[in-house]
Amino acid sequence: VKENQEKDKIGSKSDKNGKRVEVGKSLKQLQWVEEEKLSKTQKE
Repeated sequence: VKENQEKDKIGSKSDKNGKRVEVGKSLKQLQWVEEEKLSKTQKE
């Protein structure tokens, strides 16, 4: 519980940065998935 409270405090301060990081991660994951699909289709 303490960890969550601390994260909330930090999150409220660096909310914008945190969201940017999350978006960047999801974008990288999407790109990786697309590359995986391409590599699979190219093999076939």
